[in-house]
Formats: sequence, structure tokens, C-alpha cells
Amino acid sequence: MNLGNQSQIITDLVTADLKHCKLLYDRARIRISTEGYETRLCNVILHLAGINYKDQTMELCDLYYRETEKIYEINIFDIHGIEKLATEIVQMVMSWNKENLNSSADATEID
Repeated sequence: MNLGNQSQIITDLVTADLKHCKLLYDRARIRISTEGYETRLCNVILHLAGINYKDQTMELCDLYYRETEKIYEINIFDIHGIEKLATEIVQMVMSWNKENLNSSADATEID
């Protein structure tokens, strides 16, 4: 799947999600409630990456969230570090999608 500019849109969305996660983490750390501020962008990001909502497994979402937790170690002003992490997450999602598309194609060929 060739995403072209959509890949940059996905990366920008992941970057925004990372900044949001960092903000919520820092607020929670100083005991300020973050209830109701969750965005659940994971599903939108995965869908934009070509993974249908029905194919979004708990395993994949957990993997995405584990990767986003790496933001806790990055300074909020380290734009390069945040963008690098966002790019890594997008590559991880795209690799997962490619592997599973290949697995689905293989399973179809067997049938």
C-alpha cells in the first residue's frame, strides 16, 4: 500500500498523540486528574494506516500504547526526539499491517 502524503498525516497525528500522552502523564504525575481527556487516537491512526476497524486486535492496540509510553522519557521540548518516536511508531504499524496482509494473502492462497 502506497500512502504518499497520508503517511505524513499519520506521522503528524501520532506526534500530536504523543504530545497529548506526555501532557496527561505529567498532569497525572503531579496528581491532577486526567479523567475524560483520553483521545483514543490509536484506532483512527491504525485505520488511516490501512487497518480496518474490525481487524484492529487488542494485541495491536496494546503494542501501539506500549510504544507511545516511550514518550515519558522524552522532554516535551525535544521536537526531534518526539518526531523520531512518531516515525518509529508509524513504521511499526506499517510493518504490522504489511505482515498481516501477507499472512492473509497466504491463508487465502491455501484455501
